[in-house]
Amino acid sequence: MARVTAERAYLLHARPYRETSLILEILSDNYGRVSLVQRGVRSGTKAGQDIQPFSALRVSWSGKGEIHTLTGVDIDKRYPMDDNLHKVYGLYLNELIMKLVPKHGLGHELFALYESTLEHIACSNIEVLLRMFELRLLQLIGYGLDLGHDFEDSAPVDAQNTYYYDHANGGVTAVGRVDTSCPVSGKTLQVLDRLDFAEADQRSLKEAKRLLRNIIDSHLHGKPLKSRQIMQYLYH
Repeated sequence: MARVTAERAYLLHARPYRETSLILEILSDNYGRVSLVQRGVRSGTKAGQDIQPFSALRVSWSGKGEIHTLTGVDIDKRYPMDDNLHKVYGLYLNELIMKLVPKHGLGHELFALYESTLEHIACSNIEVLLRMFELRLLQLIGYGLDLGHDFEDSAPVDAQNTYYYDHANGGVTAVGRVDTSCPVSGKTLQVLDRLDFAEADQRSLKEAKRLLRNIIDSHLHGKPLKSRQIMQYLYH
């Protein structure tokens, strides 16, 4: 990866580096998550203003090792994020990728998922969109969920039953000896397993959010998400 030119990418995170530079964490189409150093941008030069989150970019870089040097950037498209709520949701997507996806992993599939989610974030049912993103992301990083069967006896999930997620076995069961703090109806599990939210009611949407948050938290291993803290501050 000595030199890459005009790679499609999105900015996930930026942080100060030395006196005038930034470390950019980007999601690229062909290389997955990549770290780049952008030099001389904290001295007020125009280059420092070009790269913003939620913009489709064409990025060039060079160098070897863990951190490469940014050599060029162009903006293909800016996604409208005028609403603070949409910005927080976008931050949530970025944080999940930063904390759950290893460097240089996944590439095109993750890029396509992220781009598609951004394209619909301002005009779709946001709760459904986020659940779809979470489910697909878990699948891509190797933690795909079998929510259609009880792992105890392989019986299909019954819409009328109540189930519990067992982190040790990575599946659901109607047996109450596992952690019962996050019960979920069979109907909700069927919605998630089929990725079909057409008939999901408010109860199912709330249960789906709680269940997936519980599962994602187990993979975050205690790492906090700023997007959740901001959401609590703004809307609670």
